[in-house]
Amino acid sequence: GWLWYLVTLVPVIGLIQVGMQARADRYLYLPQIGLTLALAWGARSAFASTRNARYALGAASGVAVLVLSGVAWRQTSHWLDTATLYAHALEVTNGNFLAHHGIAFQFLDSGDPVTAETHFERAVAIKPLWPSAHMGLGDARIAQGRVEEALSDYRRAIPESHLHFARALADHGKVFRATSHYQRAIDLYEDPNAYAHASLAALHARSNQLVPAEEQYRIAIALKPDFAEAQTNLAFLLIRQQRFGEARVSLVRAQQLGQDSAELHFAVGVVALEHDEPAEAVRHPRRTTSHGCSPPTPIRTFASRWPRSKSPKASGATASASAPTSSTPSQPPTRPPDDSPKPG
Repeated sequence: GWLWYLVTLVPVIGLIQVGMQARADRYLYLPQIGLTLALAWGARSAFASTRNARYALGAASGVAVLVLSGVAWRQTSHWLDTATLYAHALEVTNGNFLAHHGIAFQFLDSGDPVTAETHFERAVAIKPLWPSAHMGLGDARIAQGRVEEALSDYRRAIPESHLHFARALADHGKVFRATSHYQRAIDLYEDPNAYAHASLAALHARSNQLVPAEEQYRIAIALKPDFAEAQTNLAFLLIRQQRFGEARVSLVRAQQLGQDSAELHFAVGVVALEHDEPAEAVRHPRRTTSHGCSPPTPIRTFASRWPRSKSPKASGATASASAPTSSTPSQPPTRPPDDSPKPG
């Protein structure tokens, strides 16, 4: 029993650090089997020399099992979910920056940035040089519209915070600076990040730099083939260049991946119109109405007037040329996920 305990304890005694935690309940899951064996065999050798002693030992063992079962049941209530676990950790420990950090993300994800900010501030107070806590604090302040304070927080976390910094700058119209930070994030990543490439592509597209935008979208899709939003935005980009056949391929792929936005259906309608498919062109804009909005161009009327016997090319018109500039589906910036670590 003792040999089992010592051997299985070796990987978790700190010779090789795994994660930020110094100790955890799970570290004793396997070693405790050895302690149980040692206790059971040792007790039998020491106290079960007579028949009555064996009965007493059996009764005591049964009581111990019941007591430990109750304690275990109570302990599992602290593992109900991530927020409950971190809340309990804060109750029984002091200076636990990891628990403050973890529960802050829970509050942020549940739509309570004010409480999240409080916990991020405590995490920063305990561990001032931890970039992830500064990034989380910035995210909480962004959610409250306090952009300048958030940028200050992101600045303290550079170089880890380039993505967060770029996202905040892009959302507030500072495209040139945002582009610079996205590019620096891409250059610094050891592993390529599809979201960073897609976000950079969106900024290039916003600035009408269509060639680098397409390049970045294709890189993002190559890195993450199931990236539906990148497929959709690439299709929007191709429509702007009147490359409708390629756009249709991307739109079909986006739909296969589950995209179902109003903008996507409008784009499908534009492509169908270009391919002289007025029925399809009408059907998809109707679906934009089901999403609670109307297409930016009255494509239904346009389709109803389209000569069914003529192709768009033969009539000397194209969908993009016949519609106002606003008919091109808008290209929302691709927001990268929060890359800061979320323990738990």
